[in-house]
Amino acid sequence: MFFRVPQLRKIASVGFSAWCDMLNRESGRCRRDLSFLGVALFGVSFIVTCSMLTQSQLNTGLIGKLICEPLFAMFADFAWLVPIIVTLIGVIFICEANEPTIIVAMSMSACCYLLLFTTIFELGTVGKALSNIVSWIFGDFASAVVYGLFGILTFAMLGVSSQDIAFQAGRFCGCAGHVVVCFYRAVARLWSLIWDMRLPHPSQFFGTDEDGAPHRAPAIPLPSSISFRRSEPVVGAVFVDAAAPAHHAATQPQMSYRLPHLSLFNEPVPLRGTIENKAQLIEDTLASFHVGVTVTNKTVGASVTRYELMPDKGVTVDKISKRANDLALALAARSVRVLAPIPGKSVVGIEIPNATPSIVTIREILETIPVGDNSLTIALGKDVTGKPITADLREMPHLLVAGATGAGKSVCLNNIVASLLVSSTPEHVQMLFIDPKRVELSVYNGIPHLVRPVITDPGQAASALQEMSREMDARYKTFEQNGLRNIEEYNARFIDQKLPYLVILIDELYDLMQTAGKAVESVICRLASLARATGIHVIVATQRPTVDVITGLIKANIPSRIAFAVASQVDSRTILDATGAELLLGRGDMLFKPIDAMKAMRLQGALITSEETKRLVTYWSSQALPGNKITVEPTAHEQKLIDPLAYEASRFVIDMGYASTIKIKEHFRLGHQRAARIMDILFEHGVVGPHEGKKPRRVLIAADELERVFNGKSVQCSAA
Repeated sequence: MFFRVPQLRKIASVGFSAWCDMLNRESGRCRRDLSFLGVALFGVSFIVTCSMLTQSQLNTGLIGKLICEPLFAMFADFAWLVPIIVTLIGVIFICEANEPTIIVAMSMSACCYLLLFTTIFELGTVGKALSNIVSWIFGDFASAVVYGLFGILTFAMLGVSSQDIAFQAGRFCGCAGHVVVCFYRAVARLWSLIWDMRLPHPSQFFGTDEDGAPHRAPAIPLPSSISFRRSEPVVGAVFVDAAAPAHHAATQPQMSYRLPHLSLFNEPVPLRGTIENKAQLIEDTLASFHVGVTVTNKTVGASVTRYELMPDKGVTVDKISKRANDLALALAARSVRVLAPIPGKSVVGIEIPNATPSIVTIREILETIPVGDNSLTIALGKDVTGKPITADLREMPHLLVAGATGAGKSVCLNNIVASLLVSSTPEHVQMLFIDPKRVELSVYNGIPHLVRPVITDPGQAASALQEMSREMDARYKTFEQNGLRNIEEYNARFIDQKLPYLVILIDELYDLMQTAGKAVESVICRLASLARATGIHVIVATQRPTVDVITGLIKANIPSRIAFAVASQVDSRTILDATGAELLLGRGDMLFKPIDAMKAMRLQGALITSEETKRLVTYWSSQALPGNKITVEPTAHEQKLIDPLAYEASRFVIDMGYASTIKIKEHFRLGHQRAARIMDILFEHGVVGPHEGKKPRRVLIAADELERVFNGKSVQCSAA
C-alpha cells in the first residue's frame, strides 16, 4: 500500500509489454493479435448482453447459467456495466494495441470503478461482502473516506496518461470526422451521378399500361469493372452540354472522367518531296582531304538525313569531325553535324538538313501512348530514323528546356501539357503554371488539372513555389508517419486517399531570376533535389541559356534537358555540357538528353497548333473539378516583391544623411542594375527624394520611421 501510483502503473505496463513481446517481437504482428482480441471481446459482450436481456423470458442455456446468473448474483443491477466494460476494453485493445500503458490504465480504472460502485450501494454478493469487510476494518465514517480516496486513486491512474489519452481522443475524433466526410462525399457523388443522368419519364421510352402506369424498364446487368476510356470521335467540332450550369463543375464533384479522343488533333502530314542521295559526294569530298570512308547506310528523317560512314583502316574519328565545315561547303548545306561515333554502332554519322523538312504532328506521337494508363508520359517527337520518342516524367524526374527565340520551345511545352491532358485525369495529375510572358500558358485557364489559374506575376510565382515546397514537406511527413518511401507506395496502400502528381511548369526562368533572384533559385533547387519521391516534378524553360539564369545549382539538380537552336557553342555547353545545339536548324529541331543517356539524341519536335490546343482546353473545361484538388492560397508576400537589401540600404542612407546609387553599390558590393533598383524601391516607399541631377538624393525620413514605412516586408523577403 506504500507503492505510488506511477510505480503500480509502471509495473503493470512492463508486464503487459513483456506479454506483447512474447507474442511477437514485431510491433505489427503484436498490434494485429491485440486487434483480434478486441474483436473477440466485442463478440463476448454481445452474447452476454443478449443472454441478460432474455434471461427471464427464454432459455439462455449454459451461458445464462454460467455467466448471467452469477453476474446478477455478484453485482445485482450493476451487472449491466460488465458488458459495457468488456466492450470498452475491446475498443481500447483495437485503438491502442501499440500503447500498453493506456491499455493497462484504462482497463484497470474501469474494473476498479465497477467494484467501487457495487461496494458503495451494497449490490450483489460481491458488493455486500466488500462493504462488510471495509466497515469491519475502518468503521462507518472512515469507510466513506476510504471510498473517496479509492475513487481519487483510480482517477489518478487515468491522469498519469492524460496527455496520451487526450492525443488518442483527438486522433479518434479526427478519424470519425474523416469517416463522416468520406460518407458525405460518397452520397454527394452518387447524387451527382443521378442528377447528371437527368433521364425523362419512363413512359417516354417504354410507354404506359391501360391504366396509365409506365412499363418497367428491362433489367440491365452492371459491368464488373469500370475503366477510363476515351470519348467517341469528334469530327470538326467539340460538343459541350449547354444545359449544364457554368458553375456545375465547381460544385458537384465527379468520380469518372472521359479522356479526350485523338480526333481532336489533326491528321498526320505525309513526307514532302524526295531526298537526293549524296553518298558519293560525301566520299569524294573526304577523299580529297585524304580521309578514306565508305557510306554504309542512309536514314531519312523528318528534318535531316543521316549517312553512316565506315572509316578506312588508319583513319581516326577526329579527321572526319574536323571536316564538318568542308562537307557543309561541298554539300551546300546550312550546317553539318558529325556524330563520332553513333551511340551503339561502330560507324560515324553525318547529319545533313533536308531541303524540304516534313512536319511531325502530335497525333503521331500520342498514338503510341497507352490509353488511360494515368502515366506521366510526354510526347516529344521523332528521331532521325522516324521512331516516335516519348519520355516518362517520373523517371526524368525534372526537365530543363532552353533555346533561342522562335526555335520551338513554347511548342514543346504545349506538347508536354497536351500529353498529360490526353493520358491523365485531374485526380491523378495536377499542374501549376507560371508564365511571366502572360501569353503562352494563359490559354489553359479553366481546365480542372490546374491547382490555381496561371500565375503571371513574379511575386505570386515566388510565393506559389514556396507553397509547393511546403506541400513537399507535408507529404514527406505523411510518408514518415506511415513508414513509406515514395508516392507510389502511398497510393498503393491508401487507394481511397491517393495523392495526385504535381507538375510545375515555368515558361520563362529569366524573368523570375531577374525579379526574384536567389529566392526563386533556392526554391527551384530544393524542389528539384527533394521532390521526386513526393510526386512533384519541375519543368523549367528559358530563352536565354546563360550561366546567370541556368546556374550550376539548377543544372546539378535537373539532369534531363532539351536544347533547341542556340547562337553559340557557349550556350550549347550551358544547356547540355556539350556542343551541338548551335548546329540545329530551328523550327522544332532539338537535342534531347535524358538522365540515363551519355549523349544527346536529335529529334524533330512534334507540332501542336493553337486550334488543337483550344479544342483540348474546351473539352476539359466542361468537366468537374477533382475531389483531391490541391489549393495554393495567395499570401501577403505576393502583393509586392521587395529586394532583401532594401531595408538595410534604407538604414545605410539614413546614417549617411543622403542617398547615392554609387555609395549603395560600393557598400553592399552590388551590380549597378540592382543598386539602381534598390534606389527606385526607396523612392517608391518615400525613404528618399526624387533625382536632382548630379546632386545626391535627400533622405526624407528618420530612423524611427523606418519600421512603419516598410511594415516588415523586407524582413519577410529575407527569410524567404
